[in-house]
Amino acid sequence: MNSMLSEVPRIRFSIIIPTFRRKDSLRACLDGLAHLDYPRAEFETIVVDDGSLDPPSAVVRLYEELLIVRLVLVTPNAGPAIPPM
Repeated sequence: MNSMLSEVPRIRFSIIIPTFRRKDSLRACLDGLAHLDYPRAEFETIVVDDGSLDPPSAVVRLYEELLIVRLVLVTPNAGPAIPPM
């Protein structure tokens, strides 16, 4: 195995945060993740905004230096998931 590849941290898991018009709650959640005692390079955070008229882009940008984080915008608002019948 290439020694360079073994030194590159790899993402072990993803944390997915669904949100809709909850910037304060999102900020609190991301703040908690940023303060975890866990290697930042081993997890990614994916924020999924469900069609907010004012997407939380600015909130997510605040954490780009602290976390591996990205924002996925879903439009239009789809509401809570409903299991198939």
